[in-house]
Amino acid sequence: MRSSVVLWLLIAVVIGCGDNRIPGGTPDGANPNPDSTLGTAAEITAYSFRTANNAELTNDINATISGNSISATVPFDTDVTALVATFTSTGESVKVGATDQASGTTANDFTNPVGYTVTAVDGSTETYTVTVIVAASNAKAITAFSFEDDDNGALTATVTGAISGTAIAATVPFGTDVTDLIATFETTGVSVKVGGVTQVSGITENDFTLEVDYVVTAADNSTDTYTVEVTIAVNTANDLGPLQFFTVNNPDLTVDVT
Repeated sequence: MRSSVVLWLLIAVVIGCGDNRIPGGTPDGANPNPDSTLGTAAEITAYSFRTANNAELTNDINATISGNSISATVPFDTDVTALVATFTSTGESVKVGATDQASGTTANDFTNPVGYTVTAVDGSTETYTVTVIVAASNAKAITAFSFEDDDNGALTATVTGAISGTAIAATVPFGTDVTDLIATFETTGVSVKVGGVTQVSGITENDFTLEVDYVVTAADNSTDTYTVEVTIAVNTANDLGPLQFFTVNNPDLTVDVT
């Protein structure tokens, strides 16, 4: 009987001293992958260019984030060589090349796409490519308009048009044939058309018997229409010729008046 009790006590001691394992785990319930608790987040969640940090801008520019691509469009003629981005990241650090990036502080040259490397707490990385697009110009004005005598045989002197808003007025001498006048003009647009015909300054003829619409297209494809009205001056010549008074017809005169 005593031997049986001793045997059971030995068995109990052995069981009590065994490993305290959890199924599939490690001794004492330790995490089998001790690094798995470290942060893996490495995202850029917001990106913009603020007027407060960029003297070139008159309005804040909010970028669009699509996957790992970030795109932003800035106004025409913006200098993109030293823009300062404001961004929010879930990573531990953000770099462009080897340069640490501070939101709202670090300037970069966005002439070409720029790669932002976001590093998570666990050392993993994500790369975001930022592309800045400079908007096309919306300029579409006619800034000068004339009919040069060198280009128009019907004229003996150059006639300069008066531009008021989108109305252009020009007066040519009496007797001028206005059916094939050639205009010389300057424009801030990329193309000028009358009807469907592209206009070349100093080359293209038009019939100005009636008003002619010049459609100016800007680089951003917006348009403006200028209406040209050519007026023929009234005849100021004296069709009667010079007046003459002869003594033979006028007894009161002592000499002829011519």
